[in-house]
Amino acid sequence: MKHGTAGSLVGSLIALTAAGLVSAVLSLAFGLLHLGILIPGAAYGVALVLYFRLYEGDAAPGRSALLVCACSLAYALAVMAVIVTNEHWRPAGGAGLDPGAISNIALFTGGSVGAGIVMIAGVLLFARAALRGADLGLALLGSLAGGVLAVVGAGLSARSSAPGYLPVFAYLPLFGAWQSGVALLLGVLLAWVRRSRAADEPYDQPHGGLEGEPAANSAGVRLFARAFFVCAIAGLGYFVARTISSDIEDRRITASYQRLREAAPSKQGLKAPEPIAPQAQCLMREIAGLSPSASGNITWSSVPLRPPLAQGATCYYRPPPPLDAQSLRREIEVEIVQLPNTEWARYTVKSAEVDLDGSCPRCIRTVTRFGQPVEQIADPPAYTPLRYLWSSGSRCILIAYRSTPDPPDMLRLYLERYPPDR
Repeated sequence: MKHGTAGSLVGSLIALTAAGLVSAVLSLAFGLLHLGILIPGAAYGVALVLYFRLYEGDAAPGRSALLVCACSLAYALAVMAVIVTNEHWRPAGGAGLDPGAISNIALFTGGSVGAGIVMIAGVLLFARAALRGADLGLALLGSLAGGVLAVVGAGLSARSSAPGYLPVFAYLPLFGAWQSGVALLLGVLLAWVRRSRAADEPYDQPHGGLEGEPAANSAGVRLFARAFFVCAIAGLGYFVARTISSDIEDRRITASYQRLREAAPSKQGLKAPEPIAPQAQCLMREIAGLSPSASGNITWSSVPLRPPLAQGATCYYRPPPPLDAQSLRREIEVEIVQLPNTEWARYTVKSAEVDLDGSCPRCIRTVTRFGQPVEQIADPPAYTPLRYLWSSGSRCILIAYRSTPDPPDMLRLYLERYPPDR
């Protein structure tokens, strides 16, 4: 393949752009986005490798493998950059990772990170010319265009889907624009480097050092190339290890839920408990300067039985008015659930333990308070700081605090009213 004619240049740019677009379509069509954080990037890398192999006749396995590794890492780091940045600049009302729920700053950051890695790897591996520091600077400059492509593509994706619902192929504008656009930018950069160095170094000049790296590269560029790919391989190894660890954890949690389902008490012959009056279940008096109010409901997501087989009461203890944000942080919520029997009460506590183990490992542990064993739940700061959970006969009791330290009288009095099962 000759690289010196305008026809060959246009053809190579079209072929590279098509490789990126086909990669995006196939990734969405075969659900590669759901197979792990490294798979979509690897598919993109394979598409680029096929271009270099079929169109330019470059079949060096080392360079091909490094490009696939770099593209895999590029996608993973781009996703992480979007998540981290979006935590600080999330659009009002935005939720999740649908394009409409991601800020333009986060999209630009993620798109630039991914494009920078792909373009630097591409020019280091396939320029076939003596590189200069300015060439790597142009690659970084091109990465900013990758950020713009992500913003534009996400905007088109958000407009092509109904609010709250995003079909898989509504992502096509985002992935199609970014993957084909970055491939095109890489082709332009490679063409510029090759043509600008053509007088200095013919394309068929022998190579040395890193496989495919021109011997004429400066020492600084050679050192940068080695450091770049060492970091890329190390980063890829981190994500592989993280993926394996996550898979093992998912299997453990799945096994826990399976054991929980198998240990469920029988539902045969269960009699629905009588509806409970919150005023009869709660301690309807002022405790630690907090006044009670009550309502009847069940709010636990972990209660395996629903009405009429379970009846719940919720009691709130609040400081006297006037209420403000600071005083509301002293609010304490007490939930009491009446189950058909003791077995189901204990099983409900176990269900909550398994749910927490899946969503927040190490958040729950058994402690002794006022001589009684209870489950203590300490969530991350974004949630309720402290909760206590236990079963007493056919009842389950949950005390949730909005802030710490907790008033000890509340827990002590309820433990006296509802002694935990041992």
